[in-house]
Amino acid sequence: MRKRTILACVLLLVAAVAANAAVVKVKVATANVRSKPDLMAPVISRVSQGALFEVQKKTGTWYEISVVDNAGNIVTGYINTDVVEEVGAAGGAAPTQPAAPPRVSQPAASSSGYASRAAGAASGIIIGVGPVLSNLSYDSDTQQVLDDYGITKKMKFGFQLGASYQMPLGSGLSLLPGVYFSTGGATFSFEGGSSKTSLSGLMIPIEVKFDLGGGPFIAAGPYLGFLISAKTVDNEGNSEDLKDINKVHFGLTLGAGYEMSMGANALVIKLAYQLGLSNLAKLAEGETGSMKHSAIALLVGFKI
Repeated sequence: MRKRTILACVLLLVAAVAANAAVVKVKVATANVRSKPDLMAPVISRVSQGALFEVQKKTGTWYEISVVDNAGNIVTGYINTDVVEEVGAAGGAAPTQPAAPPRVSQPAASSSGYASRAAGAASGIIIGVGPVLSNLSYDSDTQQVLDDYGITKKMKFGFQLGASYQMPLGSGLSLLPGVYFSTGGATFSFEGGSSKTSLSGLMIPIEVKFDLGGGPFIAAGPYLGFLISAKTVDNEGNSEDLKDINKVHFGLTLGAGYEMSMGANALVIKLAYQLGLSNLAKLAEGETGSMKHSAIALLVGFKI
């Protein structure tokens, strides 16, 4: 009799816990469910806004839930607290058998086999490359000298290669720090010849990315640059290093793009304008003048 009483108390306790289990609802357009409570862990499923999940337990800033993975199997996964909100307890009588988790529909594929998704919802590393059209701008006095000598200035073609890491902040916002190798400068033409000012170095942008919903996004933020090489090259191939130039510079980057899901990864395309704010010309005491760098960059990246 005593054993039966103890067993009944245990069952009542289990029922009470199950009845008060927390339920969370996805509050962003698309959220990642990972295999471990870690932003670097593999993504096993992506769930849509409004989906409800019963919490098994909470580990730090992660909820342990049951979810349907990409193969259609019911597995245990982890979802970050930034992308969900608690909506109360499960309620009702506790089942005698573990309840099957709600089957969450996967993102619908388009006719091409891809699906658009919220750009700001998922973390990941973006490896990208693309062309750059760059230019140099001068103060009015220097520009007047160029005009007087009949020197015309055009944009120079270059490229950019590097990676950034997307860190979700919630509500469609993400922080996007990165490191890129970039080339730039300008092309000059004058009577009897031409020359190029070639710049190359590292660019470290720290952008804030805002998801517009369904794939489109905008991004903006400051960047810090470090010149590795600065030289002029004439039309005969003769080159000369530029010595009176500042190696460290900074500016702003403003851009817009689109992110498209490709299974567990994503394709990212972004067009950005890079506005140089610091003076590249190293001036001696008493000298005046300015030279600033700007560029239009198209980045095609793969997010993993």
